[in-house]
Amino acid sequence: MKQGKYDVVVIGSGIGGMAAAVELSRKGCKTLLIESKERLGGRFSTINHEGFRLPTGAILIHRDGYVIKLLKDAGIKPEFREVPRLFYRIRGQEYEMPQKGRLRILLEFLDKAEVERGKLAGNVVREVAANMLLGGMGQAIMKPTSDRSLTFRDWLLQYTDNEVVHEIFDQICSSAIMAHSWEIPASEFFLFMAKSEGQRDLYVAPQGNLNIVEELAKTVRANGDVWTGCP
Repeated sequence: MKQGKYDVVVIGSGIGGMAAAVELSRKGCKTLLIESKERLGGRFSTINHEGFRLPTGAILIHRDGYVIKLLKDAGIKPEFREVPRLFYRIRGQEYEMPQKGRLRILLEFLDKAEVERGKLAGNVVREVAANMLLGGMGQAIMKPTSDRSLTFRDWLLQYTDNEVVHEIFDQICSSAIMAHSWEIPASEFFLFMAKSEGQRDLYVAPQGNLNIVEELAKTVRANGDVWTGCP
């Protein structure tokens, strides 16, 4: 771990910190990126378990999202594969999502599963779908900088406190936006879903997300340093 003088120090190598470090390096700033773990990437990384590459958080990468733009701007061309079929496992049963209307269908599956268990009154689809698909997404497109004080979890609590519904949407937030439902503004979730066409432009990195962040780290090292294992 060599010492030196730097223009900027970025703490944390999650995709946000990594993106900041890459952009600063590309603009000529001598940048030091510090990570507490031995592994780069935070919730946008990969671990090996019994021979399998497992994501630490984010699973999906959107074709027109900021991760793709970041890689393109940095001149990095990692391998991606499209996700032709998307499944959710709910209460031990797998449900395949159609190409269109995935959120609505997902809500219907949740509604049916929970009504059968006596956990819902059968109004989740009507309430959430109407307010999210018709209201939230449209408002987010028209006013992308609207109120950011209401988290997505708090928004969803207005319509249901059902644990499974919240777990499913938290999984969507974590796997696609790299943040929990209580960490992101509701408006950010709506804007993301609207721009991604309801999760229809999905990629995965077959070599794992860690491969991507390690390539990005090379850009930082070209004009600075990356330190890991810094508690």
